[in-house]
Amino acid sequence: MKRLSIPVSKMSGCMEIKTPANGSVTIRLVCRDRPVTVFGRHIGMDLVCIQLSGIDVIFGMNWLIFNRVHINCCEKTVVFPKPEENLHLMSKKEVVESLKEPVEVYAFFASLKLKGEVKMEELPVVCEFPDVFPEDVSDVPPKREVEFTIDLVPGTSPISMAPYRMSASELNELKKQLEELLEKKFIRPSVSPWGAPVLLVMKKEGSMRLCIDYRQLNKVVGFLYD
Repeated sequence: MKRLSIPVSKMSGCMEIKTPANGSVTIRLVCRDRPVTVFGRHIGMDLVCIQLSGIDVIFGMNWLIFNRVHINCCEKTVVFPKPEENLHLMSKKEVVESLKEPVEVYAFFASLKLKGEVKMEELPVVCEFPDVFPEDVSDVPPKREVEFTIDLVPGTSPISMAPYRMSASELNELKKQLEELLEKKFIRPSVSPWGAPVLLVMKKEGSMRLCIDYRQLNKVVGFLYD
C-alpha cells in the first residue's frame, strides 16, 4: 500500500477471513472507496488488506451480488450487466408506424386487477354530499347571481350553418337523444337566428355521442384576457 501511495484506514472492529493458503487471517486495515477498472468498467469499492502474494484483488460474493455479475463455469466466462440506458416510451401511433416495417418486437402488457368493486354510493364523499351526487340529473341548474354571456366581435352578423347529412340510423339516434334532452329540460326549441350543426361520434363502447360544431361561432367570439 505504501509503494502505491494508497491511503489505508483502520476498521472500527476486526474481520476474520479464511484463505486457502494461509488459513484464517485477522484483518483490521481497509482502503476505502478505491477506483478499480474491470473490462473497461470503472467501479469504486472498499479493499480489505490481506497479505497474499501473486494476487492483486479478490472479488467477494457480496461484490458479485451487488453488481449482478454472472459467472458461467461451463463457458469459463464472467458476464457484467450492461449499464442502464435511457428508456424511450413510444406512443400508440409510434408503435403502429414502426410495425409497418419488418421488425422484431418483444412486448409485454401490464394490467391492474382490483379486488372487489367500489360502488358510487359507498364512497364517503358521496354519502356526505348526496345533493351534489344525485342518481339522475333531471333539470337544469337554478339561476345564478351572475348570468353567463358570450361576447362577440363587434359588427358580427348571426351565423347559421346548414345541418350535416346523416344516415337513417343516425337520424333515428339523433331524434331519440333530442327527445330525451327535451324531456329533461336540458334543451328547448330555439328561434334564434344563430345555428350550429350537430354530429354523432361513436364512443369506444359503441354508443353515439351528440356533439355540436361550434367552429364557425368560435371564430367570432371575443376573448378577454386578464
